[in-house]
Amino acid sequence: MVELINSGFKRAKVVEYRGPLGPNGARIYRIMVMSKPRLFTEVREDQLRILDQQ
Repeated sequence: MVELINSGFKRAKVVEYRGPLGPNGARIYRIMVMSKPRLFTEVREDQLRILDQQ
């Protein structure tokens, strides 16, 4: 699980690694926000924070 930094969404799941498609080769991930309704979006690696696995 991950958190989107500065977004207000607390939990999301990485569903796909899209590759180095961002500016200057930044890694891009497709994520699914774990709220209703489900939201899919693509973000840079530096916009994500890994949450503790519990």
